[in-house]
Amino acid sequence: MSQVGVHATMPAALVGRREQLRRLTELLSLAEVGSGQVTVVRGEAGIGKTRLLAEVVGVAASKGWLTRTAAASEIDETRAFGAVADALRVSLAAVDPRLVEIARQMDGRESRAPSLERVPVEVHRIADELVGYVETLCSSAPLALVVENLHWADSSTLVFLRRLVQLCPQHPVLVLLSVRPTDRPEVEVLVRTAAGAGGALVDLEPLDFGSVCELAEQILWGQPGPRLSAQLQRTSGNPLLVVELLSTARQRELLTRTATGQVEIEDADLPVGIDVTVLHHLSVLPAETVDLLRTAAILGQTIDLAELALVTGRAMLELAGPVRAAVQARIVETAGGQLSFRHDLIHDALYQDWPPQVRKALHNEFGRLLAASGAPSYKVAHHLALGAEWGDSEAVRWLQRAGLEVAPLAPLAGTKLLQRGADLARLDDPVRDVIRTDLAFALVWAGRVADGERLAREVIAETAVADLRGRASWWLASSLLNRGRVEEARGVCSRALAAGVDDGRTRILLLLTEAIASMSLGVHEPVLGRMRDLLEDARRLGDANVRSRCLVGLEMAEANEGRLDEAAEHGAEAVRDAETLPPAEMVVAPAHVCYAWLLEERDCLDDALDTVGRLRRLSGALPRSPSAALLDVACARFHFLAGRWDVALADLDAALAWEEPGSGSWADALVFRAAIALHRGQPARAHDDLALVEREIASGGACWAVDHFALARAFSLEVTGRPSDAVDALSPVWHLAETVPLAMVKVEIGPHLARWSLAAGDPGTALAVAGAVEVLARANPGATRLRAAAIWSRGVAESDADLLLEVVRPEHRVARPLDRGLACEDAAAALATAGSAVPAGRLLAEAIEHYDALGASQRISSARSRLRALGVHAGARGRRRRPVAGWAALTDAEMQVVELVAERLSNPEIAERLFVSRRTVETHVSHALAKLGFASRRQLVAAAADRDGPEGGARTLRPA
Repeated sequence: MSQVGVHATMPAALVGRREQLRRLTELLSLAEVGSGQVTVVRGEAGIGKTRLLAEVVGVAASKGWLTRTAAASEIDETRAFGAVADALRVSLAAVDPRLVEIARQMDGRESRAPSLERVPVEVHRIADELVGYVETLCSSAPLALVVENLHWADSSTLVFLRRLVQLCPQHPVLVLLSVRPTDRPEVEVLVRTAAGAGGALVDLEPLDFGSVCELAEQILWGQPGPRLSAQLQRTSGNPLLVVELLSTARQRELLTRTATGQVEIEDADLPVGIDVTVLHHLSVLPAETVDLLRTAAILGQTIDLAELALVTGRAMLELAGPVRAAVQARIVETAGGQLSFRHDLIHDALYQDWPPQVRKALHNEFGRLLAASGAPSYKVAHHLALGAEWGDSEAVRWLQRAGLEVAPLAPLAGTKLLQRGADLARLDDPVRDVIRTDLAFALVWAGRVADGERLAREVIAETAVADLRGRASWWLASSLLNRGRVEEARGVCSRALAAGVDDGRTRILLLLTEAIASMSLGVHEPVLGRMRDLLEDARRLGDANVRSRCLVGLEMAEANEGRLDEAAEHGAEAVRDAETLPPAEMVVAPAHVCYAWLLEERDCLDDALDTVGRLRRLSGALPRSPSAALLDVACARFHFLAGRWDVALADLDAALAWEEPGSGSWADALVFRAAIALHRGQPARAHDDLALVEREIASGGACWAVDHFALARAFSLEVTGRPSDAVDALSPVWHLAETVPLAMVKVEIGPHLARWSLAAGDPGTALAVAGAVEVLARANPGATRLRAAAIWSRGVAESDADLLLEVVRPEHRVARPLDRGLACEDAAAALATAGSAVPAGRLLAEAIEHYDALGASQRISSARSRLRALGVHAGARGRRRRPVAGWAALTDAEMQVVELVAERLSNPEIAERLFVSRRTVETHVSHALAKLGFASRRQLVAAAADRDGPEGGARTLRPA
């Protein structure tokens, strides 16, 4: 018998995973033609995830694909966009200037404020930039993007991957992800998102014993004998353990080849665990190499030679020999230009071999050395968090610094750093409450709103610093106000002011928030006077941000009392002040959205959209935050009222894709989506959305579009044939509008409440409603919308056909298409009741025309039924239905986007061209692909070229 060498630890062919490889290769083929795919490979450590993905990437590379790969490590949990930045080669030293700019944004520490309440969440903005870069890569060649070890990835990397997973079906990209079983909820969300988007989830089980023997045979160039087979059974089908067991047996010279060609092992009971295997490998290495590897294990999975030289006090040239020995022993490998431990289990074995107290001391020492060398704060903080003792003020301040830098980019990672800093700080350390206050902000950014508000309350109750108490109180009150918990917000402000606040800026903001809360609660006090006084204080302070907010408060108070001209003047001034702010502050200021709302109330819907578009242009790429979602919902609201319902749905999808329960934007988005579904004859969809809003309100959440919510519920109840049900839905909101007051809510629901009150046999209420709307109209003689609403309400209350005819005449009629149809319907009913069936029929036909343009099939059916009962018919003309498929099925907005796709513009470029959000563009592209029956943008571009003809020239893709 002869000794046997182990010729390779990586077998030539993939063993035991042929079915999984076939499946992933099929996905590769689908992605190659432009229909992107995503796969999550899940399994325990050492089970072969990396090997399987490497095989797929190899196939992709052989076909000329671009390939980008990276793996997260433990330190990446606090490194914003760590793994994805590595994969896409984002660096200040990158050749591509776009990657350099993204790297600057990630590293923009000097541009961030020393506290978090004035800094917007930037994670989604940078995620969008990275997604746009991936789109650019895909335009030149298919892309295989691999990100391994999701269980260690930071939260911002997971945000990026969720975005990419949702978008990748439009592009020639294969996203390959690997993960161990984990209890991290954000990782599970990504896995569910991938599965929901049609992605493949591949669970790698242990190899069967036949595959284990096949793997051993490839490594040994011979079939294992009985004794060796018994040893291999102890690996439980884990490929890494098979490889390591055979490598250990070879190093100990225990393998021999029998006369029959089998490979056998001497009678020895080899340890199977990876830790003892690694320690055996170390036993044959020089002592200096072993010491170096043990030190490197403290630094992390990836070995940075400069850091290793720093902490060992040796020149990098001196490290060359020991590192070369580690590579030859296959403890360390080179991949992607980096040195790292061959497997994270090997790193773990070396790391765990240190006694816990020694590990802790080394982390502490290494953290201080890295801090002195100018290393990134997240690295310093990582080591100090693991090594510092309670009361270590230097570690506390490093954790605070790193948390402030990381939180806007990766909120969950930021909370971990800030929480550790707060835990380490002494109770009498003044920075402790500062950290806890910023931690409260970061918790809300990370979606843990209740935890953030609870911590803010603790700071308010415990801190002895008046200004810090005021700062935390203003932030807490703002959060509560945004979530509709108005009375609590008012109480927080009142208590903070009573306790005393020295900082003039914070004091004004607290007084302003208290006044807004009081106004919302209908507290009878001179709110307008208070708002004017606060504005004067803000003017003396000279802070444009505070002044703009005070102008918005005055604008809201004036609008709620029906003083639209004065409100418009102050709203425009608030916008001018906001536009002097840095983009980061301009984004979170409320001036543009509130002024756009006021323009909406004056029926200047296109001007309202222009105002929001101006904010997008001036502020640049918006972070995905409550402010950005608010813009999406505001745009959807304006498009809904203007009758552009398909465009509104695209904006609503963009908002709902990011927003979660707990914000007014989320509930408002559901309200308008429900309204469209209701009028288009989709009652189940409408019912589900309205039920979600009701639960949100019942749980203390916010819904600012209370008038539209009440109207949607009333219209849904109208079909029961009991108008009193609709009245019951609207009456509480009407009473609220009288109490607060909310003047413009009366204008929105007045004509409808009058109609249903009269139908329910309550003419007194109908007349009272009409009178209230008329008072508002007289106070605003230049507001055509108020005048039309007053005439409409009076005409309905008195069943006055002449008044209703006046409101549908071109010079006086309501401007909004849905309201126009309803007004025509009311006029037709009044004429029919008066015996004028022929003109009633014409008005019914006009109402149906308006409904038809909206696709409001339910309204058409309701109008026909209502007038049929009065003996009026609109004739047998069929509806002009938009086709559901083909080029003619595209809406104007979808066609506009398709034309730009045909010019090979990316989604970010289209969004910039049209001044809409990227998510809105993505939704339009997705809808267009579905209607045209295409699987990818590539097919869309080719089809557009065919429609454009061989001559080229100006592209016009309008349906023939």
